[in-house]
Amino acid sequence: MKDLISILTQTKQLLTDPTIKWKSYDVDWVYPKEARLWTEVETPFATIRVAYQKFYPIDINDNNQMFIDSLYYHNHPWPKEMYIVKGDVKHGISTTNNPLYYMRYSDINEKIMQDDLVNNELAVLYHGKDSYFSFDNIKTWHYLKPLYQQPVYSIMITYEPWIKGPKAPHDIKEVSTEEINDIKKTMLDWFETSMYKLS
Repeated sequence: MKDLISILTQTKQLLTDPTIKWKSYDVDWVYPKEARLWTEVETPFATIRVAYQKFYPIDINDNNQMFIDSLYYHNHPWPKEMYIVKGDVKHGISTTNNPLYYMRYSDINEKIMQDDLVNNELAVLYHGKDSYFSFDNIKTWHYLKPLYQQPVYSIMITYEPWIKGPKAPHDIKEVSTEEINDIKKTMLDWFETSMYKLS
């Protein structure tokens, strides 16, 4: 935990450093939709990516959602740690041994894959403010569902990838300035009040 606290302290300093070059993703092709602000940081032991995230509540009137019940099971091509900064989230955990799913071949039937992951579900967890979890196995698949029609804000820290991740299905849009400011303010407020007592 000492190294994690050190990294979190460094991420707080990033927020007020005018020299940091931030990138942003408007992830609007999966559910829940997400605004992500991120940058890369050099640490004594690795180059890490720090991302500030805002997950939007599910619109129950949106008929375009493919997986309204289980949401979108996915894995990550890198080890990661995640801190819930604000909001409450349902967190499904699953796994699969099908190697085709990890390669994200275009001919994979998405519905069959999702059904397979739902059938292999290992656990459903619930996280609130100051919760923390980590993934250190590529066979870990999960989904996140914001609860109570409120957004969920989080910090995600990722390390060197195990494999090359899939490309986005279309050109990635940047996050609006209004949303970037909202994410930064929420993070700064959390750093002042979180259980980690960062100075």
